[in-house]
Amino acid sequence: MAMPSGTLKIWLNAFIPYHVQGYTRKITKGETAGLSAVPLPGIARLNIMNWDHDWDSGFLTDQRKFSSNETASVRMQSAVTVDVSATGMNPRFHPMRTSGTTGVKLNTGKIVGKSNANMKNCVFKTEEKGFQANFGRPLPSGLNRILVLNVKGAASDPLVSASADIDYKGHFKIVQSDRNSMIYVEFQGKIDAFPAFECYASWNGKVQTLFTAPPPAHNTVVDLLGGANRRISGCAEWC
Repeated sequence: MAMPSGTLKIWLNAFIPYHVQGYTRKITKGETAGLSAVPLPGIARLNIMNWDHDWDSGFLTDQRKFSSNETASVRMQSAVTVDVSATGMNPRFHPMRTSGTTGVKLNTGKIVGKSNANMKNCVFKTEEKGFQANFGRPLPSGLNRILVLNVKGAASDPLVSASADIDYKGHFKIVQSDRNSMIYVEFQGKIDAFPAFECYASWNGKVQTLFTAPPPAHNTVVDLLGGANRRISGCAEWC
C-alpha cells in the first residue's frame, strides 16, 4: 500500500485546572469574581524579594478542565506540525506558548500584576541520529519511516522570585508506514508533580488523546521543587 500523506499536529500542555481539591480558591468579589486561583505559598515569603506580596496574594488558574482545544489556556505548551508526504516527514516547531500569569488579591478579586513566563529553557527539536528510545510498540511489517522528536519544557511563575519550574520532558516517536497507510505517534517521558498535563495529536484534523494526567492528591506548587519525576506515556494511531 502507499505511504500516507497529510498533516500531523502534536501539542503537549501544562495547565492549572479550575478546581484542585483542597487547594484552588474561588474568588467571590471584584473584577475576577467567579474565577479560581491558587494562593502564594508560605515558603515563598522566606525570600525577601517576595515580601511586597500581600498576605492574600494568589494567581489565577487556567479556568478549565482537560481540553483538546489547541488554543486553550496553558502555563506552558510545546507544539509541532509535521508535514507528511510520500517522500518523508518534515517537522515545523511552533514557538513555545504561555497564556501568561495574573496575580490577584484573593479577598477582593483585584488584579495586581500580569507577566509571561520566560521560555528560554524550553526545547523542541528533532532528535540526533543514532538516538535509541525505549518505545513500546514494535514496527509493523512493510516500509516504515521513523521520526523521533525531543521535547523539554521548564518555566516558572514570573511574578514570584525564585519560584520552581514546571517541568516536562520526553520523546515522541512518529511512524509513517505503508501498512494500512498508518500514522502512529507515541510519547515516553516524565512530568512534574504539579499541575495537570495533557497531550493530543491530530492527523488530517482527526484528534486523539495521548494522555491526560491530573495533579496527584494534595500536591501544590510547593511540590514543584526538583525536576520532572512522574513517568508518563501514551500513543495514538490512524489508518
